[in-house]
Amino acid sequence: MLAECCQCEMLVIDLVGWLSSIVCIMFQDDKWDKKCQKIFQFCHQTIGALIKAEFAELSLRLFLQGALTASQVNFETQETVTYEFMSQVCSNAP
Repeated sequence: MLAECCQCEMLVIDLVGWLSSIVCIMFQDDKWDKKCQKIFQFCHQTIGALIKAEFAELSLRLFLQGALTASQVNFETQETVTYEFMSQVCSNAP
């Protein structure tokens, strides 16, 4: 189970890192806002599954990383997504 947890952590970190590394593409893509929202939604759901699997500390770190990344990427619902990640940090803190 620990190996699966590490794989999930790496997947979410890779997705968040990928999203923050392609900011220059946003000016060329008409669907940038929708794509960002979907990626962050997937990350949020994946981290939420880790909470249910009782990996609270890992989830806390990943929600913080998601909030940080969402605050740095420019898209339409940036503030809402950042707030949602931070609210999960506060409500699920160990």
